[in-house]
Amino acid sequence: MSNTNPFLKTLAEKLFIDYGEKIEGLCMVFPNRRAGLFFKKYLAAAAQKTTWSPQIFTINEFMQHLSALQPA
Repeated sequence: MSNTNPFLKTLAEKLFIDYGEKIEGLCMVFPNRRAGLFFKKYLAAAAQKTTWSPQIFTINEFMQHLSALQPA
């Protein structure tokens, strides 16, 4: 039985240690909304206080954000 942390939890903790309050300046791109929601949950637990979170996009949302084109 393995007692390892989920990848997104490890990522959230590492980013909060490295960036602290400056994490709000980051942009995170995940494959789907579910991954973004789990990341937010783990980031809130790592911060243990109210803080601004980074921008969180799915891949599709990020591409739409970068493009001047609108989806059909």
